[in-house]
Amino acid sequence: MAVRGGYRVPLSENGSGKTLGEALGERGYPVKKEGFYFLPIGKIKSYERTKEPARLDTELMPVVPVRFLEPEGKRLGHLRTGWLYIFVDGHLWRELRIFHDEADRFGPVGRESWVYHDVDLAYYQGRDVRPSASKPTRRAVVELPRRMEGRAVRVEVAYSEVQWSWEYICRLGGMSPEDPRYVAEYHLHQRYRDVRVDEDLRRTRLQRLDLEGYVHEDKSEEEVRRGYLMPIAQAHRENNPEGGSLQTQARQTLYHLIPPKASTRKPLVERKLPVLVLLDPLGVADRLYQNFLYKYVSYAGWMEEYTPAAREQDPDSGFAPDGRRVSHPPATRYKKLILARYVKAVLDSNPELNKDKNLVDEVSVRAEIKWFEKSRAEYERELENRAKALVSYLERDAVNSALPLEPDSVAAALLDYHLGPAMLDHHRGSERVGRGLSRLAAYLEQVDQTGVGQEFLVRQLKDRNSLINRALRAALTDKLENEIEKRKPDGDEGRVQVKLPEDVNQWQDYVARTYGIAHQVQKSLADMVGLLARPYRV
Repeated sequence: MAVRGGYRVPLSENGSGKTLGEALGERGYPVKKEGFYFLPIGKIKSYERTKEPARLDTELMPVVPVRFLEPEGKRLGHLRTGWLYIFVDGHLWRELRIFHDEADRFGPVGRESWVYHDVDLAYYQGRDVRPSASKPTRRAVVELPRRMEGRAVRVEVAYSEVQWSWEYICRLGGMSPEDPRYVAEYHLHQRYRDVRVDEDLRRTRLQRLDLEGYVHEDKSEEEVRRGYLMPIAQAHRENNPEGGSLQTQARQTLYHLIPPKASTRKPLVERKLPVLVLLDPLGVADRLYQNFLYKYVSYAGWMEEYTPAAREQDPDSGFAPDGRRVSHPPATRYKKLILARYVKAVLDSNPELNKDKNLVDEVSVRAEIKWFEKSRAEYERELENRAKALVSYLERDAVNSALPLEPDSVAAALLDYHLGPAMLDHHRGSERVGRGLSRLAAYLEQVDQTGVGQEFLVRQLKDRNSLINRALRAALTDKLENEIEKRKPDGDEGRVQVKLPEDVNQWQDYVARTYGIAHQVQKSLADMVGLLARPYRV
């Protein structure tokens, strides 16, 4: 697989001594093959052409990675852009960047729309930022090692929407000391000497696969959720229902297993391959939030038709001032409802008027009001149900401060942003933490306007070890916490004043320089605190 070449960087920090390439060469890595990156698959025995071994010493198993779309069930979809990590026998073996091919963006979506780019771990070991190869290694399919050197190997995988830091990788097992790509004396590894493998973190973030015991036959939901492998034909059949209705088409979520009609490629679905189903909790939460937001926007638009602002529209044209077409003139709806409420109030206060049937059609008036109240109740009930689905998923292990967390939970996925315990102090207040905090805050917008959303926030704020409180603590550095403690008046749990520059434009730089809190964290904190400061009922 062609990637970057040249390993002429010095091993030592001062630039003296051997280079990385020389050290790799001593370990048996083929550094002379510049422009190529090699994956270790063990020592391979050679056989005479006339002899057929009963079983190969090294076996690779091709799989098609997909992901769960919902908290339960077997609804599957293609991967989001992100990163795929493959661990073998407890150590990082391969890191892949997942892309959607730009060439297919505006054309038919086929199997080659999802491509994988390897990261050269021999060159980028020890770094937090590790670029992937410019050219894809594979399209649609990824090979996993099933056997190496005549024995079955333990394979674990994980999907992440962000690239893991090297410390995080070390906590999950790091690279094997026996890996020819790993150079222990490389100066970038010095800062991680004291980092220990966290078995609880491994159980939380890595999916264990049984490639040796896989049987290519249809799987139940329980088997798929436990083993993460199923036949590609079953996955395609269950996630691409036949039919021409819009509802049916909306449930066709594995369409990329079939190439475009003009293609001569053999469809993946016709090959006896398994799909590898990856956990993507943030992707699941995104879908639940989008489902809620769609109904929220629909409800808000419906309510606008019954507000005074609707009077600004032309009741005769059926168009809004911005040119947007409306199904019925909203001004008419607003006036009709207001008139109906007024007439009802008059009738309720003057029962004698009900006797004059020619004066007003009371049945029509009351029906208009009843229809409005019923429609609003249906909207609000559906909003609460969708908010409850999102909140229930967010709350999986949301108040559990100890590892291991449930792997299929937002709390587990946010560990990739270092929003959790056991991370080194230099990650607190970092840009990565800020992005994670912003990710979490996005799920709470508008949901906090529902009853179940407010109850969720209250529970989170009351528990010091909740997901939100852990995230907020990860955003604060020791310097800022010490400053707050120092400036807090005795017995005063209220506000703490921190002196800031008079120029508002310098605040972010001042806080970043003085307290070590990155700009992204400051913005995310402001958004989160602003949301939490809204008046909620307890």
